[in-house]
Amino acid sequence: MKILFHVRSDLGYGGISEDALCLFDLLAEQEKVILSSLVFEKEEKVTISSQLRGFIRPIIGRFIPIAIKKQIKKILKKRQKTLLSSCLLEKISQKRMGLWLNRFKGRIENGRLSNVRYNKCSNPRDMWMYIGDSSVDFQGWDYVFLPFFLESGQLKSNITYLLRLHDISFITHSEHFSINDAKTLEMSLCDTINRKNLIFICNSPYSKEQLEAYSDKVKGRTYVVPCQVSKYDVQKESLTDLKDNIKLSLSSRYLKKSNQKKVMRSIESMHGYILVVGATHARKNYEALLQGWKIHRQQQGEKALPLVWVGYDCPDYKGSFIDDVNPFINSGEIIHLDRVTRHTLNQLFLNASLFVVASHEEGFSIPPIEANQFKCPVIASDIAVHRWVLGEAALFFNPNDPEKLADCIMQLQFEKEAEHLRQRLISLGVDNAKRFYKENVELELTKVLESIKSNQPCTNMPLFV
Repeated sequence: MKILFHVRSDLGYGGISEDALCLFDLLAEQEKVILSSLVFEKEEKVTISSQLRGFIRPIIGRFIPIAIKKQIKKILKKRQKTLLSSCLLEKISQKRMGLWLNRFKGRIENGRLSNVRYNKCSNPRDMWMYIGDSSVDFQGWDYVFLPFFLESGQLKSNITYLLRLHDISFITHSEHFSINDAKTLEMSLCDTINRKNLIFICNSPYSKEQLEAYSDKVKGRTYVVPCQVSKYDVQKESLTDLKDNIKLSLSSRYLKKSNQKKVMRSIESMHGYILVVGATHARKNYEALLQGWKIHRQQQGEKALPLVWVGYDCPDYKGSFIDDVNPFINSGEIIHLDRVTRHTLNQLFLNASLFVVASHEEGFSIPPIEANQFKCPVIASDIAVHRWVLGEAALFFNPNDPEKLADCIMQLQFEKEAEHLRQRLISLGVDNAKRFYKENVELELTKVLESIKSNQPCTNMPLFV
């Protein structure tokens, strides 16, 4: 089976790109798969709206009157393509590719990936990755694997595509997206649905059901391969050592310089904490999470657990969370870490009192499974995908009811049976995380590829039903 892995150059970081990297590794290790080429979609021009709006918007929002804002936006819209120097363009594009470059170099060395060029690298040793598909011969491939949507004009009628579908929340929960993004993604989905030469590889039965409910045209063209969760063999470091790492990773995005010493003292006095991981996408429901934590804080007073939030502010986010959380970040009751190393994140999981995810909607939700792996009790919003990925390895609460979240924190931390409940969830969680380790996901991928090749339906392993 010969598969061409076609990657969008703007795939970037986060869950979708990590899933794509894991799938590439799994495909490359399949004995029956010849994965001998890698294609990157042409690099788009970087604009002020897509790359710098996260920096410019807060300045415009806080210090400039509304009338002037409109004029600035008009000027930026007209001149956005000329505001960045070619040097900055190159740096941004190389940074965006960095994650992929590191992963694929090993594939070059062991012969699993042919030597193609990245034509913007100044370092000759890195000149092996090619951007653009104009000169790539798509003939002779059994399948082209797409980790994300391509523009309809780039899809060819004589090739069978395998498209990784994470979810269709841009339709089912379009209120969490900008109008333009939701419309663009729905148009891309509709175009792929209408193409009979495209097969959907969903990441959960939930995503598969969503897609089939949206359109009956996909029946017989949908398969499930869950996301892989990396297995980490790490030793738990002392809380003292972790506190030093937290101080080094402390974000200054919302923390005033005058309050840094106060926050450092708060970190030093921490004996436990609630861990939250994720950016401020609207679907993450951070407003309700903060409300639930504030209720817990009122109930427990000085015994209340502080929050450690690992995440960043998304440029398109328009909710109230950032304004609401600001006073608590500056008082040291909520510790904000922007981007942390994998080592630090692992230690944060290992030392946390509990982990909370309050999302209204998720495509898969890897962080709570990682918490399972690191023996950290999980409190999760009661949504379909969490029920599937977590099973019984979490306490569930209504994401629209912050008081229920506060009740769950009470049950896991302060009630008489708290320790018994914690140990039960930890035991169930360790077993649950094993479902999504590489060996199981690889078996499922093998079954799906064989089913696709023989044009037969695929029955999922009992682990993933």
